Amino acid sequence: MSYLLLIIFFQLSRHVPSSTWILVYSRNQHGMSLNMLYHRLRDVETPVLLVVKDQEGFVFGVFSPISPRMDTSFCRFGKSYFFTCRPQFKIYPCRGRNSYYMTGDANGLAFGSSEGKFWLWLDSDLYHGRSTACETYDSEMLSATEDFICLGVEVWTFG
Repeated sequence: MSYLLLIIFFQLSRHVPSSTWILVYSRNQHGMSLNMLYHRLRDVETPVLLVVKDQEGFVFGVFSPISPRMDTSFCRFGKSYFFTCRPQFKIYPCRGRNSYYMTGDANGLAFGSSEGKFWLWLDSDLYHGRSTACETYDSEMLSATEDFICLGVEVWTFG
């Protein structure tokens, strides 16, 4: 069981569709590459949980009913939420204020948007990230700082 999973398993177990978690992508196991993340998720048709750990130990992420993919237009889905587990546990459900849920290309992956800023953006190496407050989910910045270094990125599906 991975470090990130240990931190979030008990807190999020009531908020995911199954008690069987399947690790599909781990930056530590599969390399620091957004293209590899897309590749490993290409056939995934179940909801996913993307988890990030930043350089200050903050753990946060997004639950999405569809897996991240390369699509420069925003994917529209409302049954998603953001969460933070450290330093505190909190869930931010989709508020329906806009439909800017997820977009991605070879240069980055982004979730949530308002006023031209993303709630969560990860670069192509899954090393640099950015987090801001977001109208889509009515959330605050969940990383320690707006610009952060990713120490871990994992994507989980459910069996």
